[in-house]
Amino acid sequence: MPLLSLRSALLLVTLLCAGPALADGSVSGGSTRLSIDAGIAASLGIEVGGSPGVLDGGAWFAADPGSTLGVDARGDDVEGFTSGALLHDGALVLRAGGTTVPLGGFGLVRGGAPLDLELRDGAGRRWLDVRSPHLRAVGAQLVIREADLLIAPELAGLLDRPELAGAFLGRLDAEWPLTTPASLSAGVLGGGGPCDPDFVSPPDVALTGLSALSQSDREPGGRVSMAPSATLTNVGVGSVEWYRAIDPDGTPGPHPFLALHFYRLADGVLEQIGRSDLKHAFFTINSGCPCAGGQVLYAGCSDVYGVNTNLNRDYLAPRSELEVATRSWQSFGSHFDGTPVDDFRSHGEAWHLDDFEHRLVVQEPELQTPDARYFIEAWYIVARDEVLLNSLGHREVAPSLSSGVWAFPFVDSLVQGSIVDELVDPLAPGPGQANELVDTGEGHLHLAADVTNLGGGVHRYEYALMNFDVARRLRSVSLPLVPGTTVSGAVWRDGDADPANDWSVAVDATHITWSAPAGAALDWGSLVSLGFEADAAPVASAVQLVPDAAGPPALFMVATLGPAPGDRDADGIDDVADACPYYPSADNTDSNGDGRGDVCECGDQSGDGSIDVVDILAINAAIFDTALVTPLCDADDDGACSVTDILAVNAKIFGAETFCARFPRP
Repeated sequence: MPLLSLRSALLLVTLLCAGPALADGSVSGGSTRLSIDAGIAASLGIEVGGSPGVLDGGAWFAADPGSTLGVDARGDDVEGFTSGALLHDGALVLRAGGTTVPLGGFGLVRGGAPLDLELRDGAGRRWLDVRSPHLRAVGAQLVIREADLLIAPELAGLLDRPELAGAFLGRLDAEWPLTTPASLSAGVLGGGGPCDPDFVSPPDVALTGLSALSQSDREPGGRVSMAPSATLTNVGVGSVEWYRAIDPDGTPGPHPFLALHFYRLADGVLEQIGRSDLKHAFFTINSGCPCAGGQVLYAGCSDVYGVNTNLNRDYLAPRSELEVATRSWQSFGSHFDGTPVDDFRSHGEAWHLDDFEHRLVVQEPELQTPDARYFIEAWYIVARDEVLLNSLGHREVAPSLSSGVWAFPFVDSLVQGSIVDELVDPLAPGPGQANELVDTGEGHLHLAADVTNLGGGVHRYEYALMNFDVARRLRSVSLPLVPGTTVSGAVWRDGDADPANDWSVAVDATHITWSAPAGAALDWGSLVSLGFEADAAPVASAVQLVPDAAGPPALFMVATLGPAPGDRDADGIDDVADACPYYPSADNTDSNGDGRGDVCECGDQSGDGSIDVVDILAINAAIFDTALVTPLCDADDDGACSVTDILAVNAKIFGAETFCARFPRP
């Protein structure tokens, strides 16, 4: 065994005397690779000596077999670290803020959470934190890949930048011999009970943590790229398929995706000023549960993707490749496939591109708005996921630039749900405010309105519109006006600083309408803000949204506040009085008084203004004689007159609701 340095011996004694902790196994020996990002280190004024390879792809350091780090190996895998310290040989020196930090003989000890580690020098001083490891027991070895190396408070203090504590500096990989109880079945997918995959019951993946938001690259006055660490937990019943994207990375198959966004809220205007490409998940550690890591996320288990993996363009690809309605993606011919197109990875790390492509990027001037609030958002997109709003969330940050480096300290804790709620509280909207989240049947739209009385009879209308997952992109947005209304100052803000794709606005006697130029329709995962001033006070209204692709429905309607009552079907009858608000008709008769007009009474094949047994007989006759079919036969809104409409009418007779193209689901 090599001799320990005096510093290492001091560290070992200090840590071993700190008191025992529960350990079912241990690691000892092996090696650890440290990879410090050269660009970030240089911009921070951090110099690395002793092991120059640390800045050039990483350098391996031998772990002393005479030192031991305990692991929690209860259950089917390793769930964290416990007592002790794993000491390392080799020369490593950091110079920062005029101070030299000798890290020869550094030690790794447990941090504040089970899977966290701290890198300390021989005197026990903490310089780097190790977070978000992809950890797996493979045979008699514990393997760690792509853990984040973050700046610890001590190093941030040396840099005179305390706000950089927790910022990304590089990555750690490790391969350590592992001694565990015989009961540990590491690396095995499924072991009965909670670790038996269930792909029938729905999963419910919740975003449970956002941390370590860090700059990766910067162009002074131009682009700034960044990424956070994002943690999730399957709080549902079913399991999630978590396979690789493409050969030869491992077994390809369905997997989750991660989308990142950055927002600014200033003067009552919410803008999406940053939007990443899509991160393809590839491995889950299944922490916090008895199941082993691998290609299945089990119920009750958690996973984390750190800053390093969320910046790694080996896993980033265009959003346009995702079929967002089904959460499905094809590897063949994808971004990763490259040339030749053979369903085999030939493109990774985007080495031919600059350092900003595919990543979450914000223009630097957008980060410098006085008195603005800023938010980072992460969204895990998972097939069959049971709940939308807990799979995404945001945290407020306070961007600051010093010595050429942006820091993003967090202002508050994670908030699950839509960023639109930051503009208008859905539980307590104030005067002149509205907040409406709509499930269109093919995806979700979220609209908030904030109306300010400017005095003199003039009101300022501001809207934030989010297309979460409607695949048919939106090409126009329209609000009704009362003839004679004066409108001014109409604006469109998509946050991308590219005027070429800005929407045009037109105002006529009855509507104000924003329209997309070719190729610039509002895609899924995108938020825009729009506004205008009008000499009319807000009333209950509705926004009309027209998709860019044909299909039923021809338009979406979202309730809101506007300068005129809503007329969703543009038939001249205000929604509040229209018995068929989704179907244009001058006939507003409602024979049975159920609130639905005769011309849109779904299932009323007999045409008598009500739904009863007579309609069952009429539908049956129409099934066998298509000449008898009317639009109202389609009681279940499947586009046909069939036996299923008889079932829908029967259900309606006993109190259920029915819908059709003439009266679609609101």
